[in-house]
Amino acid sequence: MPDERSFETLCAHAGDNVAAPGSAVAPELHLASVFGSPSLDITDRALSGEPGIYVYSRDANPTVAALERAVAALDAADAAVATASGMAAISAVFLALLKPGDRVLVARELYGATVALLEGPLAKFGIETDAAEVTDTESFERAMRAETKMVFVETVSNPLMRVADVPALAAIAHARGALLVVDASFTSPAISRPIVQGADLVVHSATKYLGGHSDVMAGIVTGGDALIADIRGVRKLFGPTCSPMDAWLTLRGIKTLPMRMARHSANASGAAEFLSRHPKVCAVYHAGLPDETQHKLARELMPGGMGGMLAFEIDGGRAAVERLLQALTMIRFAASFADVTTTVSHPGITSHRGFSAAERAALGISDGLVRLSAGIESLNDICADLERGLAAV
Repeated sequence: MPDERSFETLCAHAGDNVAAPGSAVAPELHLASVFGSPSLDITDRALSGEPGIYVYSRDANPTVAALERAVAALDAADAAVATASGMAAISAVFLALLKPGDRVLVARELYGATVALLEGPLAKFGIETDAAEVTDTESFERAMRAETKMVFVETVSNPLMRVADVPALAAIAHARGALLVVDASFTSPAISRPIVQGADLVVHSATKYLGGHSDVMAGIVTGGDALIADIRGVRKLFGPTCSPMDAWLTLRGIKTLPMRMARHSANASGAAEFLSRHPKVCAVYHAGLPDETQHKLARELMPGGMGGMLAFEIDGGRAAVERLLQALTMIRFAASFADVTTTVSHPGITSHRGFSAAERAALGISDGLVRLSAGIESLNDICADLERGLAAV
């Protein structure tokens, strides 16, 4: 039964243990790899997957289970399974739910590692991939085939911030008997809840906004009980289990998620407006800008804010980006995102380095493209540092 408490309250109480009088206020950290059992019956029940009984942490761990319950509640999902990273979560989804001969329909613009997984190991297993334009839902309808078993998109695409129309894509997938899986790492449940909008499964890189402090490596999948049970079985056999420490740190991060995301969103919108007016910036990619073609859709799907991510483009390619980076004094380069501090990245050499120059150009990812993850500092300080960097371009 869905938890009817407010989102903010669910976050504040993430991982609470109120089962016994005098229980700790903070979530409990269970670092044990193995748990003693008083009988064969209890061991058998634990290994059969009965919740609340623990034998071996690759199968289940109390701290990891607390994280799974918390994120399932945030996403308004029946259940969740936590993994060792965001890519472990994505891999487990594909391995659990696809078989040779199946096809996956993806957004053409997608995180580079996800594309590499689909075009490399999964293709070797006989799973084929088709692509459609995320801004054109009709292109997804045209690309569906009888063998298409899954549609996979990101709430906001990496790195050009294009917004997926999740309700429309869910209708297209379900009409053809396919699943809709949404990677919500760019938005988190504070910004977008794809399960509520019709998705079957949601993937989070908990390394990002759920953890929020660049000290976690974890992934989570949320969805219906039956699908999550299948994914949990794959996690058990392949072994990409979330560590208890990372689960505990993620629970700690979730407690401040609503406040952090509000500040991330406000700063990203402010930085996007600043950059859109700057003479050395050729283009800004952020759906919060009023003149963006997807602004109306973004407002409908993400009424609480657009999240902390944006991208902007400067002339001069990689050399110009290097000059900008060297001139920044507060904003750091980081090959990730979602820290409480503002960071920038260069998709051409990080997230999309596996693409050829021609493939990046076809996607609109130029050598002068910079991805920015807005932190929670003062917006004035963020813009002042961007001005400092752009002055060197």
